[in-house]
Amino acid sequence: MGFYFKGDQLFAKRADIPTESQDEWTTFVMDLRESAEMPNLDNFTRFLATSLGFGIGNIGREYYDDMG
Repeated sequence: MGFYFKGDQLFAKRADIPTESQDEWTTFVMDLRESAEMPNLDNFTRFLATSLGFGIGNIGREYYDDMG
């Protein structure tokens, strides 16, 4: 699978892969439209840890009682 920009829109391309070249892992290649600096590693990992912790903490917190 590949991604490309056409104007302001992002499109995806798909292709069939020969069986002998298939792998159980999926990889994506996506070039940035504009180059960007690598974020500060400490701030980036803090953001990821906070985001994942918040998301995991909210899984399965809903309960609906339709029994009357």
